[in-house]
Amino acid sequence: MNCFATRSLVALILGGAAATAAAATPQLLSPAKLATYRAALPHVADAATEAILRSADTLWYDHEVMIPSYQDSVGDGSFLPIGARPNNAGKAIIVPEGQKFFADDGETWSFPFGHTAGTDDADNIQVVDFLRLPAANGRTLPVAYWTTDDAGGLGGLGLHQWKWMYPVGTVIGELTYVKDRAGALFPAELRTRTRFADGWRVDAFRPFPTAASLAAAVQSKRPQWAANAALSRLVAQLDAPGTLTPMTRESPGFNGVVTLTGYQDVIPDFGDEALVKELLTTTTFTSAIGSVWKADGNKLTYAASTRAAFSIVPRNYFAGLIAVDDESCNRCHSEAGRSLESFEDATVLYGDLWGEDRIFSFHPYDQTRFGTFNQDNRQVRPELRGIVERYDPSKHPAQYYRQLDRPTGH
Repeated sequence: MNCFATRSLVALILGGAAATAAAATPQLLSPAKLATYRAALPHVADAATEAILRSADTLWYDHEVMIPSYQDSVGDGSFLPIGARPNNAGKAIIVPEGQKFFADDGETWSFPFGHTAGTDDADNIQVVDFLRLPAANGRTLPVAYWTTDDAGGLGGLGLHQWKWMYPVGTVIGELTYVKDRAGALFPAELRTRTRFADGWRVDAFRPFPTAASLAAAVQSKRPQWAANAALSRLVAQLDAPGTLTPMTRESPGFNGVVTLTGYQDVIPDFGDEALVKELLTTTTFTSAIGSVWKADGNKLTYAASTRAAFSIVPRNYFAGLIAVDDESCNRCHSEAGRSLESFEDATVLYGDLWGEDRIFSFHPYDQTRFGTFNQDNRQVRPELRGIVERYDPSKHPAQYYRQLDRPTGH
């Protein structure tokens, strides 16, 4: 299902233009950095998505201005600390027999919760996220949060937890750029998640959803492609079904919460950096819902991969293991906010996996307070006041605000 299939929901999303001036969307990024990201935006075939990308009512953020962060929710603020922490905090104590939750860099969670899906091994990317809140009756509908403060909870350990949910019509997205050798940004993929009453609908927009579409573009842009050895190899690979190689990605650090098994198609270097830039900046991105990059009988892959330093996808990309559909994405997103102890019995830091309401990238915390230790440092970030509000059923009706059930399992 396309994220924007429902006309009434599209109207709700785009209704942000009618929001009052007092509820104007803030920006967390510096004007210079925001301008850099916006200058490299792709053009998208879906009109609603295109409008969100260009709108002043869209909030943009990256991992510098919104540090990936989790919360310690179990404790008393003295012997057991509570509060919000960057994801790389607590590494030395979170699992005594080895930091299973952390990647080799020691700074990020291990697969599948550390990086944009499929990019854990990529080293030539930049990711920027965005949040577009809907509007109703001339008012932006905020993110609604609530807290649990139970000093005697969990057998006397104490439970002090923040939760939040997004109103129906919210669109949250992430844009992956690839960097050329000089560090300039070029759009590679746009992913969106749109909030409905019963969950989130996903979409991904790519310049070339299939190998055939890329082969056709290369031949169109470079009519003499056959005389170029590198382009000839590339087109031959794109046209050949028998190039798929098996790949499996597991998550032992999180007790095998997800295992991806499938195939990848590692395309060769274009040998023509100017062509890659032209393709990424002049091609309209289209939805990859239901698309298969390449098939060889019952062997399928859903996106290209590459070892090249600069290509149409990030280096070492493995999103070819992931179909673009709600079910595939929810395997990980449904775990947002779950207790880390539920993934690993030996956990001694009573934290929760980052994110809430099946979204990882966003949090409402004032991260200037993260240095405070052994006391609850959670407060709403000043710039977000007005678009993040304490939940009140009289102000946040069930028509727009509904908690999602957590799947059974971990």
